[in-house]
Amino acid sequence: MNFNSYVPPHEKHYTATTYLVHQEKTLFVWHNKLKTWLPPGGHVEWGEDPYQAALREIHEETGINEKNLEFYQVEPSPLTSDEHASPIPSPLYILVEKIPNHGQHIDFIYFAKTNQSEVVPENNSKTKWFSREELENTKLYSNVKQLAFIALRLLA
Repeated sequence: MNFNSYVPPHEKHYTATTYLVHQEKTLFVWHNKLKTWLPPGGHVEWGEDPYQAALREIHEETGINEKNLEFYQVEPSPLTSDEHASPIPSPLYILVEKIPNHGQHIDFIYFAKTNQSEVVPENNSKTKWFSREELENTKLYSNVKQLAFIALRLLA
């Protein structure tokens, strides 16, 4: 697929994904439709910004709360909040992804450290903490594996 070609608006979906790191491992959730491990994430819902969606998806899929997260930022925002605007954490990457039978995802990619290793998903998701060695030996989408290794390098 040519990612620069036209895609009808109804086939574009905005999503937020977070690579969570605890010590030397990163957390993945089993995706039943795609039959693969992915980091916590999902669609940005009406009325949410990508950061709010990332927080909600993390909590739904892992049970980890915002107070147990530290989002990685390349540099802190030099902007201060006022009555007209307030900065939110920036994603490290924005990917355009082709999703089988689903159009495109414009995916806001975040990295975060957590001090919580216990995972209790609200939605009964199957989860697993992966070490570098386990990532090497697990079949994953190439961009997912690359981003997991970047997250571990930056946050472990």
